[in-house]
Amino acid sequence: MLSILHDLEAYSGAQHSGVSWQGNLIASTCPADLQQDLIRSQSVVAQLFTGINNCGHNYAELHLELDRHLLLAYRLADECTLLMLTRKGINMALMATSVRSVKKRILDSLSKSAELPSSDLEPVFPVGETGFIQAGAVQDQEYAAALSELMNKLCDKMVDLLGSSGAISFYRILNEWKRQNGMNKYKLPALLKLLAAELSGDQREQFLKESVVMTRELVHRG
Repeated sequence: MLSILHDLEAYSGAQHSGVSWQGNLIASTCPADLQQDLIRSQSVVAQLFTGINNCGHNYAELHLELDRHLLLAYRLADECTLLMLTRKGINMALMATSVRSVKKRILDSLSKSAELPSSDLEPVFPVGETGFIQAGAVQDQEYAAALSELMNKLCDKMVDLLGSSGAISFYRILNEWKRQNGMNKYKLPALLKLLAAELSGDQREQFLKESVVMTRELVHRG
């Protein structure tokens, strides 16, 4: 399931995504510091979809505006919802097309999972005593929060230089980098190099100068 979500993020430029099935968040690409928020959000989304249906409507898509982001929810089936966390100003037509491109793969994966014992289905990540789901290799919540903040700053810098298309370029490159390196802080220079390749001349020089300063503290953290 995670490979499908990573493909979705590469197609759409979404920052993070997750799948809720039968009321449980069973897969997510969010770092540990965001997992609990996503779990709570999927519960709220489920209630909203239920309320909409009770009013006689059949909407299958919700957009919730957060502080700096949008939470997009797509109802793929009666008990399956796809959640996507993305920046404001994203191309919504591209998001919808990306969701359609992976919908069948997600439902097919859930159909195969339904043949397993229920104990094998909840959830795919172990839950620690704090209630946070440990996602991937980023298990230290403080580090995950710092890394998430850094990614936001780098994206903001790309938007400053390229406009709204900078966000799309940033998340496309970030997802490619994540697939190759996980979220290894020692591979951040490779990410900066990939991002700088989208720029030219003075923009590239400015970006590298400022982004190296932003990443230095995280790279040298113990």
